[in-house]
Amino acid sequence: MVEPAVGALLDGGPTDEQLAVLRAVVTNLWERAELDLDAVTPLDPDAAARELRGAQERRRVMEMMVVLEVCRHPESADQVARVERYSQALDHSGPDLEIIRDWIDQGTARATEDFDRFYAESLPTLSEPSLRDTYLRIEEPDLELAQRLQKLHDLGPDTLGYAYIEFYRRNKITVPGADVHTPAHYVSHDMNHVIAGYEPTGPGEIALGGFTLAMND
Repeated sequence: MVEPAVGALLDGGPTDEQLAVLRAVVTNLWERAELDLDAVTPLDPDAAARELRGAQERRRVMEMMVVLEVCRHPESADQVARVERYSQALDHSGPDLEIIRDWIDQGTARATEDFDRFYAESLPTLSEPSLRDTYLRIEEPDLELAQRLQKLHDLGPDTLGYAYIEFYRRNKITVPGADVHTPAHYVSHDMNHVIAGYEPTGPGEIALGGFTLAMND
């Protein structure tokens, strides 16, 4: 099922997002971590139709192709047309493909709404209590807050305040208050990064989430 999914990508190569999504599915859902996606030989629509005989296999591949289709930004008419060709070859033309696209679009919208709702409800709990009343949300930068935080660096090496400001400098991140609209949250969140020792990368954010969950248990 990997070969036709790769084949549905444009000749110019996948975007970073497409490749990351496909690799995550191949590794964690299809359990084929040994596959090198750069070395996979793509299957064209006719070859995919010969190889994929089962209805369930074909549907899964089409769902994957539509997911990859929406992971190309901006949306590409050529990408959509290529997926359409696979859809016809795999007998998923017409309403079937539209149903899959609607299902993915609606799922994405629901996930976004759920995240926004959860974030809004959780924001006070996730924020620094001493800043929560004044700095939970601000409509414009507050340089006074940013300067207060910057002064923590004056505490000197081997202090938490120094390490906190070094975290921003090292990662080229703006100090809360300078241009962040939920500074009370980011003061708490970023201090947890410093205490836990996790950098603000994808894996680091996931690890910090586990750390925070355990800390609040």
